[in-house]
Amino acid sequence: MKKLLMASLCMLMFVCCEPKPDNEEPKKDEPSKLENIMDVPVKEGKNIRGVVYVDDKTPVEGVVVSDGVMVTRTDVNGHYYLNSQKTNGYVFISIPSGYKVANNKIYPKFFEYTSNDISKQERFDFKLTPAEKKDYVVLTLADMHLAGRNQDTEHYQNWFLKDMKELAAKYKAQGKDVYCMTLGDQSWNTYYFATDIPAPFTLTNTMSYIDMLGETTFNTMGNHDNDPNEAADFLAEALWRRECGPTYYSFNLGDVHYVVLDNIVYKNATPGKVNDDCYSYYITDTQLAWLRADLMNVKDKSTPIYVLAHCPMHAKPKLDENGNMVYGYKWTNGLAVANILKDFKEVNVFTGHSHVNWSAANQANSNIREFNVGSVCATWWWGGKNEYPGNHICRDGSVGGYRVLEVSGKDMKTYYKSIGYDENYQFRTYDCNESQITAAKYCPNSNNTRIKTEIDLLLNATGINGTCAKSNWYAANTNNEVLINVFAYDPRWKVEVTENGKQLDVKRENAYDPLHIISLMCYRLKNNGSISTTFQPGMSTHFFRVTASSPTSTLEIKVTDQDGRVYKETMTRPKALTTTMR
Repeated sequence: MKKLLMASLCMLMFVCCEPKPDNEEPKKDEPSKLENIMDVPVKEGKNIRGVVYVDDKTPVEGVVVSDGVMVTRTDVNGHYYLNSQKTNGYVFISIPSGYKVANNKIYPKFFEYTSNDISKQERFDFKLTPAEKKDYVVLTLADMHLAGRNQDTEHYQNWFLKDMKELAAKYKAQGKDVYCMTLGDQSWNTYYFATDIPAPFTLTNTMSYIDMLGETTFNTMGNHDNDPNEAADFLAEALWRRECGPTYYSFNLGDVHYVVLDNIVYKNATPGKVNDDCYSYYITDTQLAWLRADLMNVKDKSTPIYVLAHCPMHAKPKLDENGNMVYGYKWTNGLAVANILKDFKEVNVFTGHSHVNWSAANQANSNIREFNVGSVCATWWWGGKNEYPGNHICRDGSVGGYRVLEVSGKDMKTYYKSIGYDENYQFRTYDCNESQITAAKYCPNSNNTRIKTEIDLLLNATGINGTCAKSNWYAANTNNEVLINVFAYDPRWKVEVTENGKQLDVKRENAYDPLHIISLMCYRLKNNGSISTTFQPGMSTHFFRVTASSPTSTLEIKVTDQDGRVYKETMTRPKALTTTMR
């Protein structure tokens, strides 16, 4: 009995003395015990410490602090402690709602670099400034691909920046704050050390152009932002960490919790050379654990969660033989991520990578909706190169552009902004009677056999259950059909077409955009160039077909988005397919 009692006492002493994990909420101290909250004493077993405070040195309690592995929160004195392995080389806060941090150029200074010496005691303080606005605007910017080629920096400034700054000025005139959030592939590592362009364009060069955005900007890392000289993911990210900071992190703006994820795992078997198969799409176990810990600190499950990542969480949707949209996860562990997010009422995921637009709700976890955003660079800036037609078009026929989020409290209205057009330009119409693509008309240096071969290759790229694209653009079509490309179509949208006051039957389908074909493929054929995937359109599901009663009737087209915005076109037919068409 005596031995049992002694054992019990020893066990009790062990439990009481066991160090507290960093992922647990810190013990609250009484603020009256400290005359100066800036005095942050060293604590045994903790090698990183600091204080989070506002301008008058008032402590801010409950701020989430992390090194990318461990997650803790500030106590009542604004103090935090971490026992860090310093693997990532930084410590960061999740900027709390109602506050902002100072910017380094245009980038929020929410992190500090640490040493890699785990025996070294280090202190990092974070100063906050009150920011009460809950109404603001976010511009999500995917795939800029700046590499010093295809006149990209010229068009980036004269096309994109001009458009974006005019829109930002309009919102700021309304008293709204404007934020930019990149979605990866700001740079293009294929050309970091290229010999076929005047000056190789590394991530460092790229970020000097991102600085030109002029608005507070949060960055997301993409596959082409990895250093191609390295073989493994962590080492390939070192350049990004040095230039841009954490590869994953979180922050709060107003009533929304934002999470930036790194879903590219880079493994390059031939360092110094970039291959298209040198990366995979998933969230590492370390990052998954961090995500769980981060979201545990979002106590109110009605808080909207906005996830920013490069590669789409879901595979690009296709329509099956019955016209139903089908898609699965593109991330290997997409279901695991969805399960971490399942308790939140609303989760919006914003991604890039594909250079196309689509959006849809998760079929299993209906609280998750993904918006895959068409690219700023469109088809890698090729459309603006000197000998090309000058139209800025993505692989799905969308105009190169970006997605705008109008956030008010917990509510969001959103639309896709086409570069060079006003906000109401949301679709393009094609008169199929006038859209036959022939060599004589669109690429006289080539021949019809070559066009047929190239388009056949597209048509044979089957979708779900063997379903192919419907549109065969090299064949004549005299069926009085019209195809409507609704760039950022969402299943919550409505597409209506009337002819002489009569409602026409509208059918959604898989299709390839003919304007992309004549603007990119035909220009390559015209110059006897090869047709790589770069110059091919991508099969997309945001096309709608109607059949009119005559080839010359005028159609009234009305598209209503999820927020009730209405976009219209009076389509006068015949309507020619040209590279300058609207």
